[in-house]
Amino acid sequence: MIFNEDLIPVAHRFNDIDCGLSADEKLFLSFLSKDLAGFIWNKYVSSSVHLSLLQPSDFAFKAKKIDELAWEDCSKGIEIFLKLLANTNLVICLWGPECACILPVNIFIKAWDDFFYPSDESTVLVIPEKEKVIYVFNGDLFHT
Repeated sequence: MIFNEDLIPVAHRFNDIDCGLSADEKLFLSFLSKDLAGFIWNKYVSSSVHLSLLQPSDFAFKAKKIDELAWEDCSKGIEIFLKLLANTNLVICLWGPECACILPVNIFIKAWDDFFYPSDESTVLVIPEKEKVIYVFNGDLFHT
């Protein structure tokens, strides 16, 4: 499956040959409208676009550092996300306030490093069932 890079700002992540998701798994990515992405971003994060501009008080919930992700060893990330996302069905991945997708948690966990990049400054994972947020900043993992 190929996503339209003119319509979806992060489509290149999932169109790349190195993407960890199969064509069938990509069918489970449901990209949301800009308006809905913005609404979710403002509810769970802030009115700021980049995480680097935020203070801890800007989040709707207090965040704490959980762990450093081993970007070279995806299995450690899988273990961390399995624990953090236990008993969760769906997550919403936001790339700033203008791009978001909702997807099953097992699809996210399988290819978490296609959703989060070490250099990301605006990627947030929302767990609506638990009113929680996970984000990566400077390679470190934070959870509210």
